[in-house]
Amino acid sequence: MESRTALIERVSSQFEDLARAIHELVVPIDGDALVDVRGLLDALTARVALAEAAFVSAGLHELDGAGSMATWLRHRSGLTDADARRASRRAERLARWRSLGDAWVRGDIAGPVIDAAVAIIPDRHVERFSLHDEETVRALDGLSTHESRMALRHWVEWADAELEAEAARLGLGSALEELPQRSLFLSRTLDDLAVLDGRFDPDSAAVIEAALRVAERADDEGETRLAAERRADALVALCAFYLDNHQRHGDAGRQRPNVSVVIDLPTMWSLSLRGAGIRTREELDSYLERHRAGPIERAWFVESFTNVFGTATTLDGRVLSAAMSRVFTCDSVMSRLITAGGRVLNHGRSVREFTSSQRQAVFVRDQGCRYPGCTAGPRSCDIHHVIAWELGGQSDLQNAVALCRHHHGVIHRPGWSTQLDEEGEFRVLKATGEELASRPPARAPATFPPSKAA
Repeated sequence: MESRTALIERVSSQFEDLARAIHELVVPIDGDALVDVRGLLDALTARVALAEAAFVSAGLHELDGAGSMATWLRHRSGLTDADARRASRRAERLARWRSLGDAWVRGDIAGPVIDAAVAIIPDRHVERFSLHDEETVRALDGLSTHESRMALRHWVEWADAELEAEAARLGLGSALEELPQRSLFLSRTLDDLAVLDGRFDPDSAAVIEAALRVAERADDEGETRLAAERRADALVALCAFYLDNHQRHGDAGRQRPNVSVVIDLPTMWSLSLRGAGIRTREELDSYLERHRAGPIERAWFVESFTNVFGTATTLDGRVLSAAMSRVFTCDSVMSRLITAGGRVLNHGRSVREFTSSQRQAVFVRDQGCRYPGCTAGPRSCDIHHVIAWELGGQSDLQNAVALCRHHHGVIHRPGWSTQLDEEGEFRVLKATGEELASRPPARAPATFPPSKAA
């Protein structure tokens, strides 16, 4: 986290006074003071939002190789995926809704009302709304946020009726029939939990409800789950069943739709013990006796019990629990990739295309797109020859990086080039002479103190 002093020294001269004022600001523990500060924060947010609207309208984010304003905000401003998408969507809308943005800056409309308009006005009416935004500003004047949301929903109903009337006059079918009635959003929270939110038409909802009823299981002995927990477990069971039984032919460079688990060999032994609930040396001895472990296995388990080596992760870098590691010995939707020293086979120039095993090795090493600031996961990536095949580049790990489809196209722009050094640092040299760099993601396992139970 950058210190306030460093921030003052770094920002442009036009922001020095603002940075210094924030640095010296003391907010009293007082209700009126908090309201005042919130008002000032909203005024500042309005000016930032209008600047972002002009920025995205001019396409300036593309100069950094960003495929979208959301990507640029995430990389340059450190926003979360969700916050970057919200800010980007607001900027794109305000670029069209000038009167609404100006009213926000003047203080005639508050930020929550702007956010409500961005959320409620559907894509099909963005342009139509821009023709009425001056009238909307007058209509929203003096309304609370709740009242504003109701007014905006009424406007959408009116706009839908107008759209239908226009289609009827032109002799066309319903203008709303082809609009999507299904949507599903899955996002990770800061603590790496997943939030699922969806909307489905009646026919789709009936299918989903029937599938969940079939997949739901009764509580085990001593288990008491809420209805929501049973539905959640049923959804996981449905997804696992599909992954386990889905057949896909061909190899387009992406990973098959099963869950690939990256795990170091000592870590696998350690996680097996933790997943089995082994907490004391006596429990370990009993466990080894029950499984008739040989001398070598016994030595591995004893060492793994004494030293907790680390964690198992998916190709996307998601950490799996110790209990989940128990499925490694079962036939399941999870396949394990055991690493030892990071050694892989190089194929030199005997083949141009990277093999499936090489692609998986690169995905394990890079954990997703290596373009600086990009967070695209392995399943969205191609493998790129750092030194082009035509120029003598080899199809081996030292000449390979994972890049998402967008950035794979970006680095092939005229005048752009890439470099990968022996330490794994990937550099992108833009046509302007600017250099961007990304360090390889860390794969070292977490270190823990020796177990006190040993």
